[in-house]
Amino acid sequence: MSNKKLLLLLTGLTVIALLVAGGLYWRFGLREKPIQTTEEAIKALTESPISNIIPNNPLENKVPDLNPVEKTNPFKNSYTNPFAP
Repeated sequence: MSNKKLLLLLTGLTVIALLVAGGLYWRFGLREKPIQTTEEAIKALTESPISNIIPNNPLENKVPDLNPVEKTNPFKNSYTNPFAP
């Protein structure tokens, strides 16, 4: 057998093996379990699939909690008015 024919045969067998493996994975690997009970059905219908992907607050615990209104007067507690009621 010549080298070209051997290479063509090996390439064809590899492609066929990959197609069969992909088909088996598609058939059995991606399938989810069927819903058996009413509670599972309610849970599956009420939960949002996008909530697992996108967090509610992407900047949670990443930004310091600084309130600019509290930082405006550095002498806030240093003076007390003696005539205040």
